[in-house]
Amino acid sequence: MTSTTLHASPGYVPSVDLSDTRLGYHLHFVSVVPTARQPREHVTFSTTLSRVGLRALREAIDRALESSAS
Repeated sequence: MTSTTLHASPGYVPSVDLSDTRLGYHLHFVSVVPTARQPREHVTFSTTLSRVGLRALREAIDRALESSAS
């Protein structure tokens, strides 16, 4: 499993976890509020994508970044 922190602040830490399974790539968007009384991970979005689906997601993100840069 690959985990990447997207942004970190004292009050909120969102990250993305990606793991390769026999059914495809399992994608989790996870958030943690470290200042909470009982901090724990919360899955805010979860899905399983094929290699084609994962590439389509990457292309959509790339297009959004390219359009915002211009």
